Amino acid sequence: MNFFQNIKSVFNRGNDSPKKRRSRGQKFHAPKRGAPVLARGYFAAADNGRFSKTWSASHLPIDRAITQDWETISARAQEAVLNNAHAASFAKMARDNIAGPNGFILQPQITDENGKPDKAANTAIFDAWEKWCSPQNASVSGRDSFAELCALAVSSWTVYGEAVFLIRRGANASPWGFAIQSIDPRRIWIGLNTELRDGRFIKNGIEFDELGRPVAYHFRKPLSQVESGTFTFSDFDRVPAADVVHVFRRDLPGQVRGISPLSTVLSDIHHADNLDRSMLIRANVASNTLGFVSNADANPESAFTERDSEAGMLIDLGNKEFMQSGIDYPDSSYDVFQKAILRRIASGLGVSYNNLASDLTAVNFSSIRQGLLNERAAWEGLQMTFISQFAVPVFRAWLEWSLLSGKILSANGNALPAAKLEKFSSVKFVGRRWTWIDPVSDMTAAEKALAMKIKSRSKIIRELGGDPWTEWSEISEENAEMEALGLDAQFVPAGATNVNTPAKAEEKAEG
Repeated sequence: MNFFQNIKSVFNRGNDSPKKRRSRGQKFHAPKRGAPVLARGYFAAADNGRFSKTWSASHLPIDRAITQDWETISARAQEAVLNNAHAASFAKMARDNIAGPNGFILQPQITDENGKPDKAANTAIFDAWEKWCSPQNASVSGRDSFAELCALAVSSWTVYGEAVFLIRRGANASPWGFAIQSIDPRRIWIGLNTELRDGRFIKNGIEFDELGRPVAYHFRKPLSQVESGTFTFSDFDRVPAADVVHVFRRDLPGQVRGISPLSTVLSDIHHADNLDRSMLIRANVASNTLGFVSNADANPESAFTERDSEAGMLIDLGNKEFMQSGIDYPDSSYDVFQKAILRRIASGLGVSYNNLASDLTAVNFSSIRQGLLNERAAWEGLQMTFISQFAVPVFRAWLEWSLLSGKILSANGNALPAAKLEKFSSVKFVGRRWTWIDPVSDMTAAEKALAMKIKSRSKIIRELGGDPWTEWSEISEENAEMEALGLDAQFVPAGATNVNTPAKAEEKAEG
């Protein structure tokens, strides 16, 4: 092949006929005229065939999705918690397991220059914190203790996906001069989105700097014309972010507002609730209705008369011939169907079906223990979110104000120095902990772990919700008080028969 033939072959490669291309192993199917060409993804999840026409394939940023749907989801979540038994059950489970009966407990971890616990500082801060946690000091309203504010934060998160509090300082806040005020999250208008100068911007009602750090919150004024939609920028109060406690769980990057944990199951809850109501009414009508009576001589054009269902009623169909109702309801298969729906709802909420539905039938020890382990791990994760975003910021602000105001006194009556703010900030909060179904087995496992030196006493105490230093201090004080009263402070295990107490050891030595 000469030079010109080579050039001609190169230019003709793209003009090969379909027949030639098929001869090279390539399949070619010309689409019919007017037929749509459907793109089929390599992954099954990217399929765009006719079975996936209603499956969304467009990406919407999380902040825009929240702007669009937050109000609707919050309204429906509130209605569900107030009217649906299972949504209310989840809200109660969240309060009981995240906040617990005592809220988040403060455990001071302050040490001296030698690294040993600073007992005086720990005691002073713990006592002052306990005094502030009373209702008259902790809340602006004077009705909510710190533990109740913790529960209120969880309740707000259940409905709105977030909890918002304002930090109030001064004589008007409370007798302590420092208090927390609960705010309806709806006052931070989700639709406030705008660009500001110097790279700052407002997203979902929160103002950010050029790096995306919150600098202020824009609250709608309670008495402004917000319901009619006629409010302007003058209807907002700009509050610095340092005075706002905003609690929410971030699920996706770029998310600045929370979304109700009920959002994934609200549709199921709504339709299941309607189904339950319909089935209950149908069962009620079936149990009340004995049969029907009709009259062949009646006017066929006469209007149909509706009657309320009553026990033992007969329905007149216009024919004086009696017929049994034949209504047999509820159906035996409905219970299985209802359980399947509740399992789906429980999975979406991250809780066990047995706890959500209060159904302990066909449950053995192993299955319920495994279910509780998974569920409690989820509760502990949520506890850490509320501790880091609510309890810790409130304590830091409280500690700074209390030190500057001279509110925290040591045993000799002197106020702790405000210059040691960072030192006195060495604290931790602990949420509720749970007892096990078989605590004896767990304690036996803890003893074996101690013997094998794979777990410390401190870790065991923390797993039970206590603080090692506090527990040991109480034990030491208890032993000293018992010895002062002439009581034997040595612990005697239940069922023990050969315990080497100091008195017996002394008798044995004398013998």
